[in-house]
Amino acid sequence: MSNDPDVTRLPATDHLPADEPSPTIVRPADLPATDALLGNSTLRSWRPTAPGLPTVPGYEVLREIARGGMGRVLAARDLSLGREVAIKVLLPGTATHDAVPRFVTESKITARLPHPNVPPVYALGTLADGSPFLAMKLVEGSTFAVALRDRTSPADELPRFVRTFEQVCLAVGFAHSQGMIHRDLKPSNVMVGAFGEVQVMDWGLAKSVAGTDERGPDSPGYEAGDETLAGQIMGTPAYMPPEQARGEPVDCRADVFALGAILSEILTGARLFAGKTSAEAVARAAANDIGDALARLTACGADAELVALAKRCLAPNAAGRPADGKVVADAVAAYRAGVEERLRTSERQRAADAAKAIELRKRRRVQVALAGAVTLLLFGAAGFAVWEEQQATERKLEASRQAAEHRADIERTEREKREAAFRQQVKDNEAAAENRQALTELVKRCEEALSANGELAAGAALVEIDRRASAPGAEDFRARIERCRKDRAMLVRLNQIDDQRWTPTRGSVPPPSTAVPHWARAFADYGIVPKTTAPADVSRLLEHSPIRERVLAALELWHLFGAVPGLTEILHAADADPVRDAIRADVRHKAWDRVGELVKGIADGTAALEQPARFVAAVGIVPEISRERRRALLERAVVRTPNDFAVLMGLGGAHPNTAPDVAGERVRWYQAAVSVRPQSFVPRMSLGIALWDQGKQSDSIRCFRDAVRLGPGNAWCRYNLAKALRDSGDLPGALAELREAVRLDPGEARIRDALGSALGENRELAGALTELREAVRLDPEYAGARYNLGNVLRSQRDLKGALAEYREAVRIQPDMPDALNALGNALWDARDLTGAEECFRKAVASDKNFINARYNLGLLLKQKGDLPGAITEYREVIRLDPKYARAYYGLGIALRASDDAPGAIAAYRKLLDLDPNHSAGHNGLGNALKDTGDLDGAIAAFREALRLNPNNSAAKANLAESLKEKAERIAPPPREAKKP
Repeated sequence: MSNDPDVTRLPATDHLPADEPSPTIVRPADLPATDALLGNSTLRSWRPTAPGLPTVPGYEVLREIARGGMGRVLAARDLSLGREVAIKVLLPGTATHDAVPRFVTESKITARLPHPNVPPVYALGTLADGSPFLAMKLVEGSTFAVALRDRTSPADELPRFVRTFEQVCLAVGFAHSQGMIHRDLKPSNVMVGAFGEVQVMDWGLAKSVAGTDERGPDSPGYEAGDETLAGQIMGTPAYMPPEQARGEPVDCRADVFALGAILSEILTGARLFAGKTSAEAVARAAANDIGDALARLTACGADAELVALAKRCLAPNAAGRPADGKVVADAVAAYRAGVEERLRTSERQRAADAAKAIELRKRRRVQVALAGAVTLLLFGAAGFAVWEEQQATERKLEASRQAAEHRADIERTEREKREAAFRQQVKDNEAAAENRQALTELVKRCEEALSANGELAAGAALVEIDRRASAPGAEDFRARIERCRKDRAMLVRLNQIDDQRWTPTRGSVPPPSTAVPHWARAFADYGIVPKTTAPADVSRLLEHSPIRERVLAALELWHLFGAVPGLTEILHAADADPVRDAIRADVRHKAWDRVGELVKGIADGTAALEQPARFVAAVGIVPEISRERRRALLERAVVRTPNDFAVLMGLGGAHPNTAPDVAGERVRWYQAAVSVRPQSFVPRMSLGIALWDQGKQSDSIRCFRDAVRLGPGNAWCRYNLAKALRDSGDLPGALAELREAVRLDPGEARIRDALGSALGENRELAGALTELREAVRLDPEYAGARYNLGNVLRSQRDLKGALAEYREAVRIQPDMPDALNALGNALWDARDLTGAEECFRKAVASDKNFINARYNLGLLLKQKGDLPGAITEYREVIRLDPKYARAYYGLGIALRASDDAPGAIAAYRKLLDLDPNHSAGHNGLGNALKDTGDLDGAIAAFREALRLNPNNSAAKANLAESLKEKAERIAPPPREAKKP
């Protein structure tokens, strides 16, 4: 070993072996690049959508709720808060120069109306095509127009409709108090929720009372009297006041007229204005042709207060109407209060009448008794017979009256019972109808969520279904509810299996074959057992299942990687297709060449070979098919189904190369996968690895932290975060995550090994030995744990123990460069220079770019006297890393020893350029300069070496010798003594 100062062998690194590739990727042509994790706005807007629906940034669009002449309303899920919202967008082709500003104005007006009966606005944004969208509260229910239409008669549940009307008036009155008028009030713009909540919608024509703009965009067409006019006259003819129909300025009383039209429709069942054409309806509104409507109001039989209020609101002149919506709401409230008071008064009067009748009966009995007494006194004994006869008659009359009253009481009681039973039956029927309606929507929502792979949304729907499953009306839904439960449980299990097979656990994603036993158990519980379950039964089971595609995808993977007898027949019965059947048959017979040709045809885009994304995603990860064909297959699939998670994850792993440029390609696919499943930790882990390979450490760590947040109970999330933290220099943070990972999964050798290695780096050697020995016990054939255990033992000067562990690591994995380099160092310590050289050379052969092993080999060769060999290794290290300062120092020593002083001087000067404070380097430079005769340069170098390190004994001796030599050179020769 060298005695030169500062010449040391590099220890074996304690990171994991280099044989663990990370997942890899290709770049989709239609996704932009980004320099930060999910930092690009285009990628953030890439969210999963149902087929045929627009993509809305930050939301998962689920379905269309309604549409009109200019726009439509969509149900969506807010991806940041997890709540369902309503999204309003313009229809394609309607984003004109007038429509867009009006849409934005509507959004802002609605947001300025914080009232319980006005839907809250959550966000106003822009779609990819530049058109606006509005996110607001989602009201589950139907429009007031539907409720009015579905009545059997105007008197049907009138109190409930009047209560709804009062809430509409309150919302309009609040808008009026804020200086806003709606200008398009009608039943179809009022939503009535499943629990009676009322929301006044569509403020697209609203304006400030002080505003003057009365014009709008051209309407693409509407039904007469029903749709909102978007031309010269704005509003809906069937509910429009005369001044609005004539295009004159309007104020709050225009809305009051519309409220009167709605109230008239509630009371009579007919609209105010109607016409064969829109122009006719507008003309009738402009002329205030409401004679028929007033006649219907007069004859409707409703309470006079409501009829009078409707007529006041419909006054032809605005001045004759109530001032605003609040006044109308107060009038309705007063009417309802009066009705309630009359009901209470009627009840009190009935009770008073009953008490009075009882009192009268008592008085008649007293009067009869008094009359008998008087007769007795007047007539004495002679009149006793007459009195007794009268008493008998009175008793008979009284008995008759009592019998009649008793019969009347019985009849009244029976009638009240019948009426109560009838009311209860009506109430039960209404409750059952309401429950059936709610269950219809909930079961539909659950099935839609299952079809979209939304296990959380389906679970939430099932919770609501459970609350109603025992209520009247639920009997018709039993089979569908049980099917939803079964399918949701299966979906959860399949997603769990996919999460496991996509989770990077040992530096890479495990092979799909590890999921085979999990698929077998899941399908057995679902009722699919190959060779036992008839294929026709499986086909019937999946025929109408909302998770049919998801189940077929898992069956396809099980077939590809499990080689399960009978599964080919099941897939043919449930999903027959000539191309898929041919590939399945070839897979069963392991005819991979034929499979590859069929896959090539699919990838080349032959129309007859188009395949669903689930099948492409499964075939695209089969290792027996060439990577190029698999990649082409997946790239073609992603064009057709850009939101398919399995396809995106397959593309993410399509390249094994971890080079930064290839990692950048992988990043794009994994970012897309994160966008599709933002609540899953799985794609974030693969994205974090790709970002790390790309050199973006901070983005990678942030991605791993997100994975831990989303999967706090997953030990591998903690493991990957810990690796990134440790490699970035945050050893305490890495230790904390690794300890938590061990707690979550104490039986995983890889995690124990990582914790032991980190503890060793932190000089906690006792803890490191405990964890590493446990890792070896858990997996004796794990080379990485043996190697790291050897490092800790060597640091404790247990050379024998270290040699044993290094040799085991090399036995298990003969081409492991780190273990070979470490074994070479340990053999050198044991003075086995031949064995050490052999190990260093094997390490270099295994990894030609392994700088540490090459440097150590150079040191060893120099010590053995092989200067040319040492110089060759040092130069190769410098070629691989021109900034590797130690190599220049070793090269300088070897070149000087080879009598190449100029070469040594060049090597030392390069060293000092990189490290000006290298004391030994200055000393070496001084020696080389002295060899060339540059004594002054040498003295200066020796002095600099001592300035940097006053204890450098070699520099002290060299300086003293050089100064003496210089003194001797300049001293005059001694004079000769004169001869006597």
